[in-house]
Amino acid sequence: MGVTLSHAEIVPLIHTAHENGRITYFSAGLEMEQIAWAVYCGVDGLGIGTSLHSRDPVTGVMGAFKPDAIRQFLQTRDAAAQTVRGRAAKLLARLDYQYFEKSLPSEAEPDRQLLYQAVLKNDTATQTKLLEKLEPIVKATPEGTGHKTLDHAARLMAASHPVLSNVFTASKWEWVKREINSLIAKQNTADLRVLLDRIIASAEAAELRGVDSKVHERWTCTHCNPVTGDDQ
Repeated sequence: MGVTLSHAEIVPLIHTAHENGRITYFSAGLEMEQIAWAVYCGVDGLGIGTSLHSRDPVTGVMGAFKPDAIRQFLQTRDAAAQTVRGRAAKLLARLDYQYFEKSLPSEAEPDRQLLYQAVLKNDTATQTKLLEKLEPIVKATPEGTGHKTLDHAARLMAASHPVLSNVFTASKWEWVKREINSLIAKQNTADLRVLLDRIIASAEAAELRGVDSKVHERWTCTHCNPVTGDDQ
């Protein structure tokens, strides 16, 4: 099987998908020599398909999985993931998703753009420099426990200056942090999800109004029934 899209064609699609909170996947049909290419593109998952199964040579009917083939594919994937290109692609995917959820540290945003160009152009020298700079920042924020809402909130609170805070006044952001931390402590994921969604919607509306715009909201309760409107 041949690759339909080149690295330079597929990386922008994956990058844009991650920036919009999407999970990416290459469907079944990849062959061994294409595994590293998939890793270097930063895709979230990939399908192998029939090559992982035994096949009756006469009827063509597929049978059981072939354990040795599965191990070989996994070893190839893991080896590619440990290279500079593999680590850079993984880091870009992580930063792009944090950009989507607005938990990305503000100081990392310019370098995120540089990393995208380095991944796109297979520039391993720049990738190496950015890995040394950005990996410690990313490691300081939780990768995830499996609970989407709690993980999102934890990353927001772990970042010293997440991009979400840029559109809030200082006093409003302090209030937001108190509310989020209170709901995390209570493990109140339902109200936490509502609060995060409304805060991000307010921030996106402020961004549309212009770079100097800030969020000003009047809330009738802490996390249940906000009434929006510019302060007079």
